[in-house]
Formats: sequence, C-alpha cells, structure tokens
Amino acid sequence: PKRQTVKVAFFGTPYADFPYHKLGDFLSILSKISGKKLEIILIGRQREGGCADQVLSLCKKNDFLIQRTGELSTNLISKQLQECSLGVSTTPYDVIGKSGATAAMFEHGLPVLAYDDGDTPEKSLFIPDPFEDQIFMINDHSSVEKLLQFINEMNNFFF
Repeated sequence: PKRQTVKVAFFGTPYADFPYHKLGDFLSILSKISGKKLEIILIGRQREGGCADQVLSLCKKNDFLIQRTGELSTNLISKQLQECSLGVSTTPYDVIGKSGATAAMFEHGLPVLAYDDGDTPEKSLFIPDPFEDQIFMINDHSSVEKLLQFINEMNNFFF
C-alpha cells in the first residue's frame, strides 16, 4: 500500500542557528506537490536548550503531524530511520560531514535536507563524497521535484 504521508526525520538535537522558516516553506511545497501530509519525527534524546521547540512550532504552523520518540536503543533508532522518507540536517552545511546524526541518515539511504548560508569557500566544504547525491538544499525550491523522484526511487537496502 502507498504511504499517505511523507515521514521526515530529525535525529538528535536540532541546532539553533538554522532557518526553520525556510525549512517550513520547503516542506510545505513538498507536501503540496506530493499531495501528501508531512509527518515530522524527532528521533532520540534532545539536549536542553536545543531547538526542538522551533521544530514543534514549524509543525503547528504548517499543520504537519509530529511525533517524538525520546531516547532509543541503536536498533530502534535504525528502525525509525528505515521508516522515514527523508531526513533534515540542521548542522551547518560546511561541516555536515562531521555530524554523526547526518551520517546515520545517509547510511540509511535517506535524502537529507540541508541549508547552505553560502559563507564557506567550496574548497573548504566537508561533505562526504559518496553521499553528495543525497543532499538537497532547502534554499533551492527547484530541487523539490528531484527530491520527490529520489524518494520514489529509493530502494530499501537496509541491513
């Protein structure tokens, strides 16, 4: 059966310095074009002072479904990621390759939404080569169609 929602993963503590309003705009467009409701899931423990509240208000404003798992075992984290259609990395784009949470999303085959504020010279970007095709920028609305195609073609190669 075809899924009626697009399940979007946030794994770990969302960063404060991220344009959540731009993410909301991108996800709204994604929802409209796909004709599916968005279901946001906050996976794992959230550090105090993190920005889970910003994610919650983004969901409320855009009428997205929301779920929080709290702390989970690695097996349950993997199971949650396998059930998602895409992930969001709030890690600064120029150091996205250093994020363990983002690496987990990549390894689970998820396309990952990121934001590039354009302040880093290209030669200094830290992006893991094998996953370049899985990164989609929220500041590029033209990538929504490409992202939906990626999601539709995703093959489950899970372990």
